[in-house]
Amino acid sequence: MKVLLLLVLLFVWAPVAAESSPPAAPKEDPSVRDQIKAARAREKADEATGPQERAWDRDAGGKRPWNQTREPPK
Repeated sequence: MKVLLLLVLLFVWAPVAAESSPPAAPKEDPSVRDQIKAARAREKADEATGPQERAWDRDAGGKRPWNQTREPPK
């Protein structure tokens, strides 16, 4: 009888013991500042690898037309 009682307690207690850790908190979205930092990092990486990927919109120096500084004629 004692063995049966111990087995019943074991089967009842095992699922309760398995759930001892609290559920994980939901992951928050990154802040606007972090999103801007990530976007700038992606743009910088794109700039570094750009000439190989998109050579058609760059000059011989690797700059895009809208990124070039124009000097006024003298």
